[in-house]
Amino acid sequence: MLGKKLRMGGISLIITFLLFLIGCNKDENVIIYNKTKLAGVQNVRAYSATATAVGLRWDPSADSSKPDFSHIQLTIKDGNSIYGGWLFGKGVRDTLVNGLNEGVVYTFEFVSKATANSENFEDGAPVAIRWAAAQRLNFEVTAPLDTVINLFEIRSTTGGSGLEFFELARRGPVVHSPRDANGQVKIDVLLDSLVNTPNSVILESAHRNPYLGGSTVARRTRFSTFDTLASTLNVARSVPPDPSTYTREFVIIGPEQLNSGKIFYAVTNDTNYVRILVMRDPISGSLLAGASPNRKVSMRLSYQLTPKILYAKPAGGNERARGEE
Repeated sequence: MLGKKLRMGGISLIITFLLFLIGCNKDENVIIYNKTKLAGVQNVRAYSATATAVGLRWDPSADSSKPDFSHIQLTIKDGNSIYGGWLFGKGVRDTLVNGLNEGVVYTFEFVSKATANSENFEDGAPVAIRWAAAQRLNFEVTAPLDTVINLFEIRSTTGGSGLEFFELARRGPVVHSPRDANGQVKIDVLLDSLVNTPNSVILESAHRNPYLGGSTVARRTRFSTFDTLASTLNVARSVPPDPSTYTREFVIIGPEQLNSGKIFYAVTNDTNYVRILVMRDPISGSLLAGASPNRKVSMRLSYQLTPKILYAKPAGGNERARGEE
């Protein structure tokens, strides 16, 4: 009996040993890779190109030179729904996304994609920015032969001084006389002369119009404390000026020599956000053209037709056609 127990114990030990060897061989045949996520693209910026298009720019991923980096995947989302997507080579740095819907804030999501057989890397984490398309207004609708919007100072004998950013019926900006009772209630901003600073003018909120009648209720426009030198409205930014910066009732435009124009940011009485590119005059070298009292500024606009929509929002959330003041 004892011998039988010893034999059974020996067999049990042999089986255990064989199972151990099989387990070791099995582990040796399984290769486990600890993969690293590829770095995402950097410094993603955007701009509103047209009423149905957004321009995007970015800097390359820190891993773009690695052979395991395959391409960049861009996914466009409207809320939780995928609106579209594109693939780009890892050296691409910008694109223009067309076919968007006006009044919608989209999420543009970039992912660095690894090659299918990569042993060391996997797809990177998404890098996202949110942005909306906006109208481009390049001429005053009653003067379509002009390629810019011309606004004259308030004492001019040549042209109008008050600008309505967007008249819905005519789908564009209209210049009014600040002395006209019908125009006074439509004006968003006007170009006013400065008595104490005769070499400069101010672009100011319409409620400051010195020719307002006592019963006239004028529109109030607020300017951001942030502005930027630029020669085009195609200036890509990671975020627009914060809503809390829209506190100024006017901005000063002087005779200083500049190498470019300047973008001013404003929000209307109806909470429509607008970018105002005041262009450099090639003759004077400043933002002002002509001689007093008929000086003028030439401008182009990027106008957000849907109220309360900033051009950008934090990457996250499902807001559609909604924003903050």
